[in-house]
Amino acid sequence: MNAIASGNAQFGSIGLVGVLSVMAQGNKSFYWVGNQDQSQGAEGIVGGPNVKSIADLKGKKLGMQFGGSSELVDYFLLKQAGLDLYKDVQLINVQQSQLPQALSQGLIDAAGAYAPEYDRLQQLPGAKVIGANEDLFFWTKFGSTPSPDVLLLSKSFVDADPARAKRFMKAYFKAVDVVRSNEPEVPAIVAKYTKQEPPAVKDGMTRFIWRTYADQKKILSDQGLFGVADFVADYLSDVAKKVPEKPKFREWVRADLVTD
Repeated sequence: MNAIASGNAQFGSIGLVGVLSVMAQGNKSFYWVGNQDQSQGAEGIVGGPNVKSIADLKGKKLGMQFGGSSELVDYFLLKQAGLDLYKDVQLINVQQSQLPQALSQGLIDAAGAYAPEYDRLQQLPGAKVIGANEDLFFWTKFGSTPSPDVLLLSKSFVDADPARAKRFMKAYFKAVDVVRSNEPEVPAIVAKYTKQEPPAVKDGMTRFIWRTYADQKKILSDQGLFGVADFVADYLSDVAKKVPEKPKFREWVRADLVTD
């Protein structure tokens, strides 16, 4: 966000929570221009041996990295099960990378995490997933997790030449189409930049549903991510008190840059 706001970057992708938080501060240096993917099987709550369900969490210690997407996901998972994240469990702030160690040592009873720690947690003796992103109503109603990544363009870049910005977004989604194609060379290209082995990259890519240019019309609507953003903005302002007021996020949207 700082890179785009300062002009050091013209394009980027960041989680919805971060974007809404910056919007709530009145930062008008960027536009929201879509969403490129949704992840499956990559985030949720893993319980230790003495926790078999979300209901079992009442009164127990739930570890997570405060302020991240797991806090949001866990709030809605517990709410869906009739529990209040901030009243019914003992929240423990644990750095994401330290969650498996904390659970294995019994310092916490369960952990809210995203991959790769989400996968590592499941490998611990007696551990099991008790709630996942895909279990939430967001997935069935909006086809989204509550914390999707969204695409941003610098306002100064767009305002200087809107036609260029639109060409850029079309080119970007052509690149996403290449990723969606499952061509064998794609993991090798990604591995070159991520310093991972191609088989690991290929496996990781199977967790994602890639969105197309044509998908953006629905994504940037009340039936898509606007519906998600309304819930998340309410959570940030009314429940977690992380922002001073609910941002009017539609004021940042430039759907015209990703629709014909």
